[in-house]
Amino acid sequence: MSSNWALATDLVPGGEEARYLGLTNLATAGGAALARLIGPVIDYFNRFAAGLGYQVMLGACFTYFIVGALLLLLIKERR
Repeated sequence: MSSNWALATDLVPGGEEARYLGLTNLATAGGAALARLIGPVIDYFNRFAAGLGYQVMLGACFTYFIVGALLLLLIKERR
């Protein structure tokens, strides 16, 4: 895992490594924190039909994936 962090610091502009590592850590910790909120939502939908909560969760993940991919198209590449 440390090799991933080393590679990440090579990819960012010099002098801003700490900033980008902080953002990466925030995304990692934020994802773990949000995962705890998803459990009750899954349970709520599972009340209506067995496995419905997981279907809703996977549908939401697919939607977020597509939206994220489309947002990446808006990023201008620096040369």
